[in-house]
Amino acid sequence: MIKILIAVIFFIYGLQVGSSHMFPFELIKGSYQVVKNIINGSMDYKNLEECRLEQLNEIPSDSTIIIGHAYGSKSEVDGYLASGVENFLNKNREKIDKVILTGDVFAVPSLEKWNALHQQFISSFQIYVAPGNHDIDTLASNEIFNMSKFGFKESISINDDPHLIIENSVSTNMLMNDFTVNLVNKTKQSSVYLFRHHVPVQELIKASNLDYSSNKLLPNVNQFANQFTKVENFVVVSGDSGRYASRPRITCNKYKNITFVTNGIGDREGDVILVLNNGRLSYFKI
Repeated sequence: MIKILIAVIFFIYGLQVGSSHMFPFELIKGSYQVVKNIINGSMDYKNLEECRLEQLNEIPSDSTIIIGHAYGSKSEVDGYLASGVENFLNKNREKIDKVILTGDVFAVPSLEKWNALHQQFISSFQIYVAPGNHDIDTLASNEIFNMSKFGFKESISINDDPHLIIENSVSTNMLMNDFTVNLVNKTKQSSVYLFRHHVPVQELIKASNLDYSSNKLLPNVNQFANQFTKVENFVVVSGDSGRYASRPRITCNKYKNITFVTNGIGDREGDVILVLNNGRLSYFKI
């Protein structure tokens, strides 16, 4: 009788964990993904050469800051930016020229949150958002995003040196849209930085917060690179990473003329953000 009672209690608690994502849901999910990686053999960065970014000890003046998965682990309806992200932006206001948020800015977005983000920092620097699935994955959230100061449909082109492009990868189901491809190929700059939420190639799925079933939708790295043979230096930065303990905070890989970087916040010790200054991409621990 006691064994049956214990079994029933564990069963009910398991249902609660699965439905409410309470402890130890994230731990179980992270462990599951690690095992799945090993089973699928997806821990191998096939065809990609590893590269390393320089770590900065301080933020240079006039920097562009890139932050993926800015809400960290705050999944509550009233959650805002991860505290480490908000503290970093407030502390370094005078050194920042632009901030590019590469998706999943809020776990549960609202017009009030987008307006609060704009009002909080607009006097110090410009903010651009490459939306993630949390930001615009429903008709309602997409409408809200487009009503905000950050809304756009395909891509935003900033003709600096290097050329900066912010892309909406949700609207094309993670694939590159034709408008963005044309922007990259027609650039007059030797370097192009593309900022998006999703990883663009199959080989990087393992660095992403996404489930591996999405793998089949993406091109492999060779198919991707064949679209961009005229650009001397093409850097693709994706923000859908780092949330889980099983995901790296930052990756850097190269293939031919393309550098792929992933980065995201998980509200854990060792979280990093990216810094673009004088055409050089580095990282900084927050």
